[in-house]
Amino acid sequence: MQTAINLATRRYYNRRLLRGWLLCLLALLLLLSILGARQLIGYRAESYKLAAAISALDKRLAAPPSGVAEKEFSLHSRQVASLNSILAQRRSSRRALLDALEQATPNGVAYTAIVPDPKDKTVKLEGRVRSLALLSDLLERLGNTGGIKTPTLLSTDDNAQHGMPGAPAGIRFVISLGWDTP
Repeated sequence: MQTAINLATRRYYNRRLLRGWLLCLLALLLLLSILGARQLIGYRAESYKLAAAISALDKRLAAPPSGVAEKEFSLHSRQVASLNSILAQRRSSRRALLDALEQATPNGVAYTAIVPDPKDKTVKLEGRVRSLALLSDLLERLGNTGGIKTPTLLSTDDNAQHGMPGAPAGIRFVISLGWDTP
C-alpha cells in the first residue's frame, strides 16, 4: 500500500491567531492615524491663529502713530529700513570675508592686519609666514577661494636678514585682493 503525502497544502500556522494579530495591528494603525490627523488639525488651527495675530500687528504697526504726520512717518520708516539693510550688509560681508580667509589660510600663516576697503572692494592682508612655500600655498589657496579675486603679493620682507635680536623669524608679507561682498 502506497500513500502520497502532499506537504504543499499543509498549513503550518494558526490562521485564527494570525487574523487576531492582523486585526490588532490594523486597529492600532487606525488609532494612530486618527491621533496624527487630530494633531495636524490642531497645528493648522494654531497656525491660522498666529497668522491672524501677525496680520493684526502688521496693520497696527503700518499705521502712523497718532500725533505724527504721514510724511514724517514715511520718511522715518525709509530711514530705518535703509539703516537696517546697511547694518545687515556689513555684518554678513565681514563674516563671509573672515570665513573665506579661514578656509584659505594654511597652518604656519599669521595675519597681523586685515584691512577691508569698501570703496574699492579690496582687502589688504598683512602677516607673517615661516617660508616662501607657505606664502605661495597661501596665494594659491586665496586664488581658488570663492568671492576672492586677483590676490596680488605687494611686498615681502625677510626678518632674518635684518639681524634684529628679539624679532620673530619669518617673512613678512602684504597681499592685496579683490573681494565680492555678498
